[in-house]
Amino acid sequence: MGELAELYIVFALIYLFECGEIVPRRALGLVPWLGGWRARRTFSPNPGWRRGLVFGEPWPPLAPALVTEPVPLIVGPDGIGTNASGTGGGDARFVAWGEVHDVVADGARLLVNGEAVAALATRRGARALAQAFGGLAQLPREQRAAQLARWLDDRFDVAAARARLPVLLRETRALRIAANVLWAGLFVGLPALLWTRLAYLLWLPIAAITVLAWLVAGVLFVRALRRSSWLDRGLRPDLAKRITAVASPLATVRAADHLARELCGDLDPLAVAAALLPPTGLRRLGRSLLCDLRFRDPGDVPRGSDDDVRWLRAETLARVERTLRARDIDPQSLLAAPARDADMAAWCPACLAQYREASEPRATCANVPCRGIALCGFE
Repeated sequence: MGELAELYIVFALIYLFECGEIVPRRALGLVPWLGGWRARRTFSPNPGWRRGLVFGEPWPPLAPALVTEPVPLIVGPDGIGTNASGTGGGDARFVAWGEVHDVVADGARLLVNGEAVAALATRRGARALAQAFGGLAQLPREQRAAQLARWLDDRFDVAAARARLPVLLRETRALRIAANVLWAGLFVGLPALLWTRLAYLLWLPIAAITVLAWLVAGVLFVRALRRSSWLDRGLRPDLAKRITAVASPLATVRAADHLARELCGDLDPLAVAAALLPPTGLRRLGRSLLCDLRFRDPGDVPRGSDDDVRWLRAETLARVERTLRARDIDPQSLLAAPARDADMAAWCPACLAQYREASEPRATCANVPCRGIALCGFE
């Protein structure tokens, strides 16, 4: 392998990294695939990492990933419960509503009483939580519960998810066309110049088209940010990211990702999936959510938040089941028991592994992805 080939491989690897969005591991990406959509989990080389990458398609039409995530907090009529997985570190703790003085969004972080309690995947998600929780401390408990229920209804608004995508596609159409021309110049034209005998004939038109596409895409990216009907100044990416998006051709190819990332950040993953995924993909995601809500141990929850944990799980489960039924999917059928093997007494509802006993020390599934999932008895 020559030096040019090695250099080009490094060039391509840098571009692949540009295709990824750094998000919390709980986040979910939805990307177009063969005329439809599919869900894409975060990629993390180490299971202990709290953040990972959600990748958009690296080839034309350069479809970006829509990013969404579940609520990273324990919230209910009594207060806000936080834990290490939500904040990125620290101890689990509970703040009663009577002790909450202010809730604000700082970029993609949610601050309660000036302290970060959650790091979200999107600025839109953090803002939505701040708007939903602001003023709850002054309300009676019954009114808090009603307002939180309305907030959950908004998170599961499938119609909103379905209506936003055409707006994004319309407002970024010119940017995406220029980005595809730039991609062709970098990953079709450049190899042609390096490894064919046409370099002397083609280098000038290929270089001119590539540079022009780079300049046009950069201008259209700035224009899309300023003229977006929904991406206001508070939701725009940091200045450093905006500069990088126009200063590097590899980053300019993925400039539309900065807009798509914020599109559905305030919606529940199932709501976005119900608007975009085919029935097979929706059934797979719905089954995973049902298993978490019905069978997974919530883990180390802060003291005093037990009632809120039960409230949030029950309210979320009701909306998950309602969303699935609206797409003609029976939640009970997703959790049907597998065919029973001989001498087996229990099974895992998540991975369908079977066990000969369902008592301690085998009350939960032994598989790592199913940690905390309670086993179900066949009887």
